Amino acid sequence: LKPSEYYPEPPREPPLSSEYIHEEEVLNILRNVKPRYTYVRFTDSTPSYRVDFGGFTSNYLDILNYLYGSRTHDGIPYIIMKVDEETKITKKLLRELYEDVLHTYIFNYMGHDLSKLIPLLPEYGGV
Repeated sequence: LKPSEYYPEPPREPPLSSEYIHEEEVLNILRNVKPRYTYVRFTDSTPSYRVDFGGFTSNYLDILNYLYGSRTHDGIPYIIMKVDEETKITKKLLRELYEDVLHTYIFNYMGHDLSKLIPLLPEYGGV
């Protein structure tokens, strides 16, 4: 994309099928929200990035114009820069998320074939 361009126009709906989204609950939420997306680029110095719109968005051009109008000298919209600053993922948070996913994985396999858990045992002090 060149600066000030976006694609696709109009924003496209992502494929909402169980082939791509395996959790039925997530799939149902997405079908209700009806998200759409486009990629946008504001300056030569920044890469293009994806902007998502909810189904309630009546005019995506207003949102893109707002983002363009609020961009910093680096070409990043102020609101996106601020959110990025406030939500940095720390090593501690990443470790906690990893441990939570690992715990869920182990919990879901209890009562099933435990041989799949053997590679994970060192994480929890097992052999």
